Amino acid sequence: MAGPLRGAVGELPDDQRDRGAEELRALLYAPAAPRVSAGDAGPSVGGDLHVRAEHGSIAAAVIHGGAHLSPPPPPAPSQG
Repeated sequence: MAGPLRGAVGELPDDQRDRGAEELRALLYAPAAPRVSAGDAGPSVGGDLHVRAEHGSIAAAVIHGGAHLSPPPPPAPSQG
């Protein structure tokens, strides 16, 4: 170890120094987080994604096709 960590760790009692060294090794050599990727039609998100609509609006991470705020048309007479 070099620099300020060496001095700080060197002052610890043996049992704490050993445990601290192991914890530092675990942090330093932990596997990297997976990379985030998405297909052509989706968002790339590496954490939480919050999508919220307010006051009658539309909110979506992805909309395929269209989005309409008007009521749907009535059914055709043959559909009742």
